[in-house]
Amino acid sequence: TLTMSETIEVGMDGVGVELIGSDLLSVYPNPARTNVIIDADVNATLSIIDCTGKKMNEYTILKGTNRIEMKEKGFYILEFETKDQKIIKKLLVQ
Repeated sequence: TLTMSETIEVGMDGVGVELIGSDLLSVYPNPARTNVIIDADVNATLSIIDCTGKKMNEYTILKGTNRIEMKEKGFYILEFETKDQKIIKKLLVQ
């Protein structure tokens, strides 16, 4: 079972899925009110997916500190895709 602070990282070069913690991307606060901060050690594409599986938005995340405004309350999956991997994080907006 995953908690709000765990990360799923999927390598795109091999076979299978590896569940490991990732320090390449930090998302906080979690739970959030409206503004979400993403600290990234790599450039990535961020897809925000709602609890029904619908892609709500897509952003370019640059290395450094990024701010995203979340206007709708709910539970979201944050799917980050870097050059080498896909990193999935969960976010609760209250």
